Amino acid sequence: MPLYLHDWGVDFAVWCTYKYLNSGPGGIGALFIHEKWDDVEKPKLAGWWGNLPSTRFAMMATFEPIRGAQGYQQSNPSVLATASLLGSLQVFQKAGMMQPLRKRSLELTGALESLLSRSKFFVSLQDIKDKNTNCEIHEVHVGSQTLSLGFTIITPSKVEERGSMLSLLIFPPGKTEEIFDTLMSFGVVGDKRNPSVIRLAPAPLFNSLRDCHRAADALEKAFEMLT
Repeated sequence: MPLYLHDWGVDFAVWCTYKYLNSGPGGIGALFIHEKWDDVEKPKLAGWWGNLPSTRFAMMATFEPIRGAQGYQQSNPSVLATASLLGSLQVFQKAGMMQPLRKRSLELTGALESLLSRSKFFVSLQDIKDKNTNCEIHEVHVGSQTLSLGFTIITPSKVEERGSMLSLLIFPPGKTEEIFDTLMSFGVVGDKRNPSVIRLAPAPLFNSLRDCHRAADALEKAFEMLT
């Protein structure tokens, strides 16, 4: 999802790079500090790598920070960690950066949502009487029908309120583990949050519409195996 931290007036932000920026476990974290704080002295940990490059090797008794977020760096980073991140960022650059990736992401996640909503095990969030999705749902009543096995999508349906991921609330919660393990056995790699949420996210750099169809088919088969 494209972010405009400076234009939005965000003061500070931190994020990881290991997952969607593909740098891997232990990858370098990132920091944003709005330029309005550049000349405001605030308490911070003074690290050698955050010192001005021109005086860094002078090993002075006083800290001369680089202006902006770079002045908050603590120590020189791992070469392997920076190399893996650089390689990933070069792929993003080749793909055209965030705008085309966001367009592709909307297409894929929208397609996956549409496919999942056609499932005979799908129940819309509006049909669930208890809208508190933090609770454990064991069955759902839709009209005169009682469903004791199924799922709903608790991620906002408005595209401007979500990224690429869809969170599926599984009911009853006791079936979540089996559904997840079955998906994995079919080669669909998602993410599980106990007791009842499975998260699926088509990544625009790697996944295709065909992958969305495969994921939806695998979920349908996983539910059918439990009926």
